Amino acid sequence: QSSLRRGQELVVQVTKDGIGHKGPTLSTYLAVPGCYLVLMPNLKRTGVSRKISDTDERRRLREILRGLELPEGLGFIIRTAGEDHARQDLERDAQFLMRMWTLMCRRLKGARAPANLYRETDLILRSLRDLFTLDTVAVVVDTERHFKRCVEFMKNIMPQYVDRVALHDKPKPLFTEYGIDQEVEKVYQRKIPLRSGGTIVFDQAEALVAIDVNSGKNKEEADLEETALKTNLEAIPELVRQLRLRDLGGLVIIDFIDMVEERHRRRVERALLDELRRDRARFRMERMSMFGIIELTRQRVRPSLF
Repeated sequence: QSSLRRGQELVVQVTKDGIGHKGPTLSTYLAVPGCYLVLMPNLKRTGVSRKISDTDERRRLREILRGLELPEGLGFIIRTAGEDHARQDLERDAQFLMRMWTLMCRRLKGARAPANLYRETDLILRSLRDLFTLDTVAVVVDTERHFKRCVEFMKNIMPQYVDRVALHDKPKPLFTEYGIDQEVEKVYQRKIPLRSGGTIVFDQAEALVAIDVNSGKNKEEADLEETALKTNLEAIPELVRQLRLRDLGGLVIIDFIDMVEERHRRRVERALLDELRRDRARFRMERMSMFGIIELTRQRVRPSLF
């Protein structure tokens, strides 16, 4: 009440869509993402994402930012996707974001509130922008029209990787060819099987998400401790993958198979932490308890599937 008045016009950004009875979350701290950089007009400084932990790489990226001809008054942050990329890639992305900001300012001058100044690109181009990394072997597209759009986008933003975009021309449908249908079905299952015979069980309550790791039929190791360790380590990549696919957020409780040895519990902790660091959502993880339970919180980006 002390900062705003009725009828006042503000430029805001929807940072989180409405979930259930909650309306969308708005912010006056604007952030326009590119492939490797985020433009933040209100920041007025440059920086590197905290998720890039390597000291030498952070120093290299900061030096690149200092060498770019960036306009005063606009802030730029290098995303985790910008790690290990060359100056040319970052410069091209910065120029793209500056063109985007110029267009938004032009719309703002001629717009009458309420008005839409900027809307995220569609799912195809957004996926290319946010998910494509140096480890991506290929991007397969099954229609000529969308293939051309992807190629055009890559030529403008990442021309050196255009050859990684491929047109699917096999007789089998794309999802059938690569087993996507089966993976989609998994997302809606409460119980996910592991190759060793173990299982991961997901239960979502009002206040938290409970995940239980079970050894199931996995009896390959004569030593129960080794069986527990092996199953827990095998479950972690699929567990974190399902968190991302289902977009489960808030408080998450993971009940791993009990392990007696402290070094095994610490090993499982490190493996889980390494996997979570690949997730774009923010998280905070506690250490494993003596009962094999790990508590963590994960940023809820959009409504979950359940």
